Amino acid sequence: MKYVVFSFAYIAMACLPAAADYTQLQNFPQKAANSYSVVGAALSSGQYLVWNGETVYRQNAVGSDSWDAIATGYLGDPGFIAITPDGAKALLGPGYYTKAYWLDLANPVDYEASCEIAVPTQFGGAFLSNSLLAIDRGKDDWSGTELVVVDASGSKSADAKPRTVLSMPCSKSVVIDKPSGSYSGLVYADLANDKLYVIDANTRELRVFSVAAVIAAFQDSTQLDWNTDGVQIGSAGEYFTNGISGITSSGNLIISGSAGYGLPGGIQIVSNTTGEIIRTLDPVGTQPYYSAIYNPYTDEILAQSDVGSVWTFDADYAPPVPVNAVLAGFAMLAAGVASRMRRS
Repeated sequence: MKYVVFSFAYIAMACLPAAADYTQLQNFPQKAANSYSVVGAALSSGQYLVWNGETVYRQNAVGSDSWDAIATGYLGDPGFIAITPDGAKALLGPGYYTKAYWLDLANPVDYEASCEIAVPTQFGGAFLSNSLLAIDRGKDDWSGTELVVVDASGSKSADAKPRTVLSMPCSKSVVIDKPSGSYSGLVYADLANDKLYVIDANTRELRVFSVAAVIAAFQDSTQLDWNTDGVQIGSAGEYFTNGISGITSSGNLIISGSAGYGLPGGIQIVSNTTGEIIRTLDPVGTQPYYSAIYNPYTDEILAQSDVGSVWTFDADYAPPVPVNAVLAGFAMLAAGVASRMRRS
């Protein structure tokens, strides 16, 4: 009898709702005309900062679904928002434009020409210091992608000086200094642990580099090697296409996107130590492509699906096990118990 009591207790525990469920946002800013997406970052206040390709919005209050327009006229197809480590400024990366926009977070203003700096076309970006920005971009000859570092400290467009520090191959067998076929993804800097995460979104191979080594390569005009300087996490093809959006308070990696064009998507929570996919989250329920913004101050994920819905949820949220799955497990357990009783 004790087996049966334990099993029903297991069912009850498995079916309890989680502490934080998916919450759909109804008022999240819509992308501007000619923009593919809305990008964002978290402010030290715990509020989100988002940009739709024309206007920059700040969340009215932590946890709210109200968004205040704080600056406009910043045109482009948003690639990323990068916040400087000191939290004073944001840099807006407008994708295929060969420029980026500085935004003073203490005194945001509408677009002015003095806000621009010259950078290469870009996909993702992250600050390595208050002045050095790492950018993942497609090469100009379309043969693959590369990581460049830009000194963004200059006030004039001509002052930004990009250097290529890492070229990414389309597969492990390709000669590193002549890459071909790789795709861009997000680049994420974990400055506290000297880690820079980079993905080849074609092969879906994720690697981590030393931030100090990347900065040294920029300063010394040298180049890092994808295979020997980068430590691979998991296996190629295991993770979704976007790369790292953040690292949760539990130390897990957040990876959004999909398994490829037209293939199932979601948000993967991945162990930073083993590379194991702990769970895959899908608020919509149909496995669309997702992009994610992580808020380290609230330990929350903001997820945008390509079907138009936007959701927030706790980074440690684990959907409850469906009742039918639990019952199936219980049936197997009960059968095993009965078998052991017959043999005894």
